[in-house]
Amino acid sequence: MFDPLRSQQLKSIIDRFLAVTGLLVTLPIFLAVAIILKIQRESVFFTQERVGLNLKIFKIFKFTTMVKGSEKYGTITTANDLRVTLLGKVLRRFKLNEIPQLINVLKGEMSFVGPRPLTPEEIEACYPPAVRGKIYSVKPGITGYGSLVFSNEDEHLENIDDVERYFTEVIMPKKAQLEIYYVNHWSILLDSKLFFQTIFKLLKDFGRYFGSHFLDLFGRPGVNQPPNIKPSREKR
Repeated sequence: MFDPLRSQQLKSIIDRFLAVTGLLVTLPIFLAVAIILKIQRESVFFTQERVGLNLKIFKIFKFTTMVKGSEKYGTITTANDLRVTLLGKVLRRFKLNEIPQLINVLKGEMSFVGPRPLTPEEIEACYPPAVRGKIYSVKPGITGYGSLVFSNEDEHLENIDDVERYFTEVIMPKKAQLEIYYVNHWSILLDSKLFFQTIFKLLKDFGRYFGSHFLDLFGRPGVNQPPNIKPSREKR
């Protein structure tokens, strides 16, 4: 028989185990990014208030990817946002800026899989009270349905004229539907599915990115031929 309490306890144990494992595995990245940010005289961590389980506020950890004071101009970013630093673009491209959230998972404030934690202001503007309570009846996560479906959200927003309005009126209602679906159908199996889909997508993005740069470096078929020289044809 399905026991929600025991399943949640098992989820917490798995989360903490994966958080410890993740921190150990990503320690070299952690140290490298921290050193670069310190050399650039930037804070290693960007912290911000987010809404968590039962609408309680906690501070989320991320690697700093934007210039100081950027949050004054809004929390929505686009693909070519000038506030994002050069290192920040690399970290955001592969979601490496999210690694410090393993600390939040270890502290029990977040889970690996769950609804994305929004700021109190975003919650107030985008989710009606009943929806907020439903979505955050579970711990927020590093990844989830909303995160996967809108993983390239910043690129999508790049071609939108009124970013704030589109985000609030189009993207957030769709995200709310996905998050509510997750809450209503939650299981360890569903978490596992979303977790491995996230890993697969990240690996796919890595492969696509470095594969493209490899071709740029060594030449794409038919691209790097000298000008005005046609490929020779064998005479019959």
